[in-house]
Amino acid sequence: WSSGKRKQRIKELLNLVSLEGIDGRYPHELSGGQQQRVALARALAAEPDVVLLDEPFSSLDAENRAVMRMQVHSILKSLGSTVVFVTHDQEEALLLGDRVAVMSTGKIEQIGTPEGIFQNPASRFVAEFLGISSFLPAIVTSRGIQTELGLNPQVETASPGTPVEALVRPDDLSLYEDPLGEGRVIRSVFRGMDYLYEVGLPSGRIVHCLGEHTVRHPLGSRVRVEITAGHGLICFADSNTPE
Repeated sequence: WSSGKRKQRIKELLNLVSLEGIDGRYPHELSGGQQQRVALARALAAEPDVVLLDEPFSSLDAENRAVMRMQVHSILKSLGSTVVFVTHDQEEALLLGDRVAVMSTGKIEQIGTPEGIFQNPASRFVAEFLGISSFLPAIVTSRGIQTELGLNPQVETASPGTPVEALVRPDDLSLYEDPLGEGRVIRSVFRGMDYLYEVGLPSGRIVHCLGEHTVRHPLGSRVRVEITAGHGLICFADSNTPE
């Protein structure tokens, strides 16, 4: 490229990543987020057909990471480039990916849309990897699956009496204050919009439940936990394969 074309391309890329006017600065004069945007601009400079981003936000703090996710997503969408994005952050994968591939020990466990993989995990590994997961032993009945938290109505292909493990997410469960409840709050995390509770059950198993941010259940308090998913739960016929 000629000198003039290179300068024009640099200007275009700096504008693209919202860094116009700072082309005279040294690297140590840039913030972490600005350095990441410069790295992205350099990767896009040659107009590649495919861009590989390997844990690009790992060095950023939580606030800058969240901002950079949205900025980079917007930039790459505007270019229409094919991007292979490597991350161990499940939230990041679901937020940025048009298609997500979940890998374990170098092998692809499942590939699909973020919604498809999250809602229909192909294995227990995928279910555990994407989001907060709890698993409850259950028995298939003619009316649904019976767990220690009660019956969840749903149609199963397995014969009645078949033992399975049911995947429950925090939003599949409801928590109620109950002095006679068989659950006990063993941990709570205030997340602003809600509380995330860990509740110990009589069996010794632990489930995760969401609670309203206006109501706090103290540690050690007795509670009643019910399945209120409103949909069929994913069931695994053994330790790995969905039923």
